[in-house]
Formats: sequence, C-alpha cells, structure tokens
Amino acid sequence: MVMAHDGDLDHINHLYESAIDRAKKSIAPQHKLEDWNEGGKYRYRKGAIATSGSSVALNGANGRIFEDNVTRVPGCTFENDVHGDDLPHVPAVLTGLLEEWPTLEFSKSERQVSLDGGPSFARMSMCSGKVTLDEYHQYCTSGQADHDIAPLYVFDPDILKSKSTTNSFPTPPCFSKDAMACIDGSQYRPLPPAWLLVGAARSGTPIHDHLMTV
Repeated sequence: MVMAHDGDLDHINHLYESAIDRAKKSIAPQHKLEDWNEGGKYRYRKGAIATSGSSVALNGANGRIFEDNVTRVPGCTFENDVHGDDLPHVPAVLTGLLEEWPTLEFSKSERQVSLDGGPSFARMSMCSGKVTLDEYHQYCTSGQADHDIAPLYVFDPDILKSKSTTNSFPTPPCFSKDAMACIDGSQYRPLPPAWLLVGAARSGTPIHDHLMTV
C-alpha cells in the first residue's frame, strides 16, 4: 500500500480543481468553495431578473429590489459627436454602439482575463482571480455558473490594450477623445479607463458611478 503525504494530496486536489475554483480561492481565500453556491452557509437566494421595455428589475439575493430605470438613448444620435459635447449630462445607457464589433471568441482561447463578481464577500477583488477565456466559457456552459449564488464575470482592462483587440473592437466615436487621458494612472484616475465586461446570466452589478473612476 502506498501512503500519500499531505503535500501529495494537496497536489492531487489542485490537479482536480477547476480553474474557476482556483480563481475563487484567490478572490476570497478565507471562504470555502461551498460558500459560493446555494449549498453553503451563506444561504442567499438567487436573484431574479425581470424586464419591461427598457426597465430592468432585480429581485436581489438579499431580498432587496433594485429597479434599473436609467434612460436608454440610441448611440447613433452621437455618431458625429467625436468630442462628446452632446452626450447626456445625466446617467444614461447608449445603445447600439457595438453592433459592428465581431463576436469575441471564448472557446479554445488561452488569453488570460481577470474575474470579478460573486457573493458580497467576494466583491472588490480587483483582478485577483484569473482564468483563460476558454475556462470561463466552460464555467458558463457546463452549468457551474448556474449553481453559484452570483456568478463570476469577466472584468478585465488588459485585453483591450493589445493592438489586435483595439483594431477589432474600436472605441465608439463619441468616446474616442478622452480629455482625461493625461491623468491616467494618477491618484485622480487610478483605475484603467476601459474594461471588458461580459458574463453569464445573473452576473454583474447594477449601473453605478464608481468612486475611483473619472
């Protein structure tokens, strides 16, 4: 009979863990993997989403109801406004600006991306969990995301910095002139100005104004 040492067992367990499991441990090392799903001690109920026209109501996992009634404005309205002078001065969602973008290929992609999301204890991890796009694709399509209280989502600034990505996914004209670019990386604008945000159903956050973003 062969005896396995604790270190060997840790190595074996690591091999059988999914990349998403390892990302979850990086995001919230003080919590068990079971805490992320309905079977854990954090017995939130899953959020439910209902849509009506341009309004989205979220019956949250914590029992609170959030209604997104932010105005939707056709992005083509600002097609020639390269300086953004006529953009709304109140919170709004510009629609239709990305329809010319190609489909982002997740399956079989080895590009690393950062994750965010999950239950409240996992928020504000700021890129501490990473997987490949293919691994995230498997998380969404295998049903694992369905079992999480609040699924993880891709929230990554680096993927947008490559030249190939910039050419394939151009910035909409009305956002092309960034007057605040001169303070990128400073105390006044410490976070990157652009992020890739995409995720499974029920993932994400309500529309909000980030305190560290200009």
